[in-house]
Amino acid sequence: MTQFSNPLFPSPADWRDLTFYQIFTDRFADGDTSNNESTPGARYEPAKPHGIHGGDFQGIEQHLDYIQGLGAKAIWITPVFLNESNSAWHGYGAINFDLISPQLGGLKALRDLIQSSHRRGIYVLIDVVANHTGDVITSDDPGWPSYRPTGEGYHLRWRDPKTIPPPPFNNLNWYHNRGRIENWNDPTQSVIGQFFTLSDLRTELPEVRAALLQVYQKLIRETNCDGFRVDTVRHVERSFWGPWCTAIRAYATSLGKTNFLLFGEVADRQDEKLAIFTVPEMKGEKVFDSLLDFPFYYAIKEVVGLAEAPTRQLTQRWQHLAAPPYSRDSLTQLVTFIDNHDQPRFMAKESADGDPQRLRQALVLLYTSIGIPCLYYGTEQGFQGGHDPFNREDMIGIGSDPKAVNHFDPKHPLYEFIARLIQVRDKQPALRKGSLKVVLDNRAGPGLFAFVRQLGKDYALIILNTADEVRTIKLARTPLPSHAVLRSALDPVQPMRLGGSGGLAATKIPPKAAWILVKSP
Repeated sequence: MTQFSNPLFPSPADWRDLTFYQIFTDRFADGDTSNNESTPGARYEPAKPHGIHGGDFQGIEQHLDYIQGLGAKAIWITPVFLNESNSAWHGYGAINFDLISPQLGGLKALRDLIQSSHRRGIYVLIDVVANHTGDVITSDDPGWPSYRPTGEGYHLRWRDPKTIPPPPFNNLNWYHNRGRIENWNDPTQSVIGQFFTLSDLRTELPEVRAALLQVYQKLIRETNCDGFRVDTVRHVERSFWGPWCTAIRAYATSLGKTNFLLFGEVADRQDEKLAIFTVPEMKGEKVFDSLLDFPFYYAIKEVVGLAEAPTRQLTQRWQHLAAPPYSRDSLTQLVTFIDNHDQPRFMAKESADGDPQRLRQALVLLYTSIGIPCLYYGTEQGFQGGHDPFNREDMIGIGSDPKAVNHFDPKHPLYEFIARLIQVRDKQPALRKGSLKVVLDNRAGPGLFAFVRQLGKDYALIILNTADEVRTIKLARTPLPSHAVLRSALDPVQPMRLGGSGGLAATKIPPKAAWILVKSP
């Protein structure tokens, strides 16, 4: 790869001013059909859940107007390096860190996508992996791949001469030899064991650390990307992340990207398990700027999607933000989401079960809560896929006819609703950077929930009713100004005048409603 020739695009001043749109590249749009079988051994099989469906960088570029029309200010795409055949469709099993996947379009197409995005003011975040490569190693020893905690481990060999990574990753000593993770709660096993079939790198070795740093510094330099979403963070020893994140950030800064974003995946509902990856172990280091907000995901699924948990669970989730030792910077810019490529769709039977009203409630929470909201592609078209791989649906094309289905519909009611939500968020600084105070919740079952976002003289009152029947809300006091007049930012609701102490007179809230009330001009 050669250096990107155009000036590098500067970072945003504050990532909280943006909204993200997550794209599963292979399932988004096929912009160049000639590259569909460019990965050796991988077949173009769009009718099969684990087959190549043809999505590529060109397809994303061709639909940037659709993304821009929604209002998203950054896109997050799946990993970009060449994979072995079994993982080529998802991208999380690289075998060549020097080659941008031809199946996805190659380096030039990636550069073109990023350059075209930048022209529209859209930032590009690339998913990266330090924990593992593709499925390149195996062992002939008895017991493989069962986890072996003691002794010298398994004797490794390459699974296939055709998939041996190029130097320096063609060294068997660079891979853990303990077999697969079997006890995911064992902190040692979860780090040195294999993540399913993927070959686990010995990231504790200085030479492996140096190589991974060079790989991702080069990716910044040669693509002009704006940040990384980092996969499987908890499966790498914590001591790796301080030096790596610090060096990546310093390198990006040297290129003029002074706020290069590093946000990681720690798939756990406990804040304590996430927060440690935002706090450096060594003085002078800085680890992740942000993490995917899994605790928020679980709370919103149980309170709104399933409508089983009391709304107090949302209050408790935000209270927990102050308890664990999150870094000050990460505390207000966790990346929030209601579904993604590893979780069933919010509209799946495992959650809201196709109920668009509950989806709208969840979206209101997503775009008015603390953090950086991230929308998973297809949510704006009402996708309802369940567990992986059925939550990775095609946006365009199915079976042998690539034009049979087209979900790029800017007139879809959900697309229009989300576009309006993003416009509201863009206009209200309090929704992006303000304080948050819950003023009403309930302790049992579905019911009312209300909270205030406030920044200086800008403020908003958000009210939800997760119940299936009308509920009446009455607030004796709120942090809002006495006698302020509020108007609805979304719904045809009459303006409301607050009482003394910012209180709200008894008001009927329809079932499954979600109101955003903002300062009336």
